[in-house]
Amino acid sequence: MRLTNIASTLVISAFILVAGCSSANKTVITGAWNNPDHEIEDFAKILVLGISENQSSRAVVEQTVVDELVLEGFTAVTASQNFTPQELTAMKDDHDLAKKRLEEIGVDGILIMSVLDVREETYYVPGTTSYYPTASYPYYGGYYGYWGRTYTTVSSPGYYEQTVSIFLESNLYDLESDVLVWSAQSKTQDPSSVQALADNFARVLVDELIKDKVIKPT
Repeated sequence: MRLTNIASTLVISAFILVAGCSSANKTVITGAWNNPDHEIEDFAKILVLGISENQSSRAVVEQTVVDELVLEGFTAVTASQNFTPQELTAMKDDHDLAKKRLEEIGVDGILIMSVLDVREETYYVPGTTSYYPTASYPYYGGYYGYWGRTYTTVSSPGYYEQTVSIFLESNLYDLESDVLVWSAQSKTQDPSSVQALADNFARVLVDELIKDKVIKPT
């Protein structure tokens, strides 16, 4: 894939994040691909770029992924701290400019993250009915009195719950050879905040990169 195509993926799209959901945050890798023609990479510096019109959310996700990479011994920087939104827009439309600016900040790898899909699902949780014995013992009355007094029914009504799943794609490119090295899709369910999504996503993403032997610390 030429750098022109890489730069073209920098088109800004919505990063839809949902706050305040009831379930715990959970991120899983749903699929990953490793370029069979490339051995494990030892990038000198990786640029982490999130695709989003929401600049604050993009910065949070980028920084959290960078923090995880640095924790594992890699050198990484965020696009948010190196380029303005206007610069990124110009770079996606100009191959030579993109190449020049990436060379200027000394990166040889770029990790691009974008939203594939956001799904909202509503499902019904059925109610429950429980029976509790209430009669006192011993009971010496007739059977009908016992029958009428012994059990009390306690019912809990059913209700609806809504879940939100965010599907992200992460592509790692080698800028020197101009090819896609690794790609992964992930699913995060019911993120409680932008930071919670970023924390879970970043940890799982970096763990997968290391497990797949895609990159190694310099």
